[in-house]
Amino acid sequence: MKHATSGRFPFKVVFISDSETIKELLENIGFFIASLFEINEGHVQIGADKSKGSGQVKIKVKNIISNKKFPEIEEFVKSEEKELHFIEFGDLQIQEDTIVYSLDPSFGEFALKTFTSILGQN
Repeated sequence: MKHATSGRFPFKVVFISDSETIKELLENIGFFIASLFEINEGHVQIGADKSKGSGQVKIKVKNIISNKKFPEIEEFVKSEEKELHFIEFGDLQIQEDTIVYSLDPSFGEFALKTFTSILGQN
């Protein structure tokens, strides 16, 4: 028995960086974007076999958000948004405010160029 499905399947990728350096963050994001290019170039197919029922994976990045505002990415910041995190344990209430930065899509190209230049140095 075979099953088929089609459509758009959105997913969210979150990079959590403990590093305070932008170089490591850009290297990780650049590697991820380079991997997405491998997928989009047709090297990855989904389905039972390559001749029947399989499909190509197409990827579109809709938004890039950072929780840190490194000087190197400041030019890519489109907007800042304050997020409120609230937790309640009985009578105890814990509240935390954070600011997230929505980045211009050109940041992805910047990260990829940075990643490939790091590869060229090795």
